[in-house]
Amino acid sequence: MSDRLEHKIAKHFDETTAKVSITEICLTYLLELDQSLLVGEIIKSFWLAGYCARYWMSYAAAVESSDTVRGLTLKFFSIKGCYPTWLQLWNPDSLSPSVELVPPKTASALYYASLGGLFYSVQTLLDRGAIVNAKGGYYGNALQAASAEGHKETVKMLLDRGADINAKGGHYSNAL
Repeated sequence: MSDRLEHKIAKHFDETTAKVSITEICLTYLLELDQSLLVGEIIKSFWLAGYCARYWMSYAAAVESSDTVRGLTLKFFSIKGCYPTWLQLWNPDSLSPSVELVPPKTASALYYASLGGLFYSVQTLLDRGAIVNAKGGYYGNALQAASAEGHKETVKMLLDRGADINAKGGHYSNAL
């Protein structure tokens, strides 16, 4: 193989490009699922759904500076049935799938974006009117989720946007 050819295709094997592609594939796959199906039917019929549900947020956090990733992430969080179905396939609060017939009680999109370290999504959700102190989720609220997972920039932004550092609730009772 010539050096010129190697340089032409090398960009397609870059780690960042790969993570962007995987994130796009995972989110598109989850967005296209038939939300009316039970989670057991989804798992049987859409063999990639479990993988996408479990790993999309890890990839997205690494490459969220991509406009496409940000756009798909916000679309994912804005479609009513989409992220509750995701939580049945893989709930980042419990780190397991939930094959129960009733979807788990969900927290806000801001909570899950904060939990996953999706800084730009958190920023956009806040700009669009997300309630910074909304209660819900294992950690109790977005600030506690970001703090527990070590997402320092997200914690700072939430505090700058009015998150209550003394809010009680969740697994650790407060963000400190």
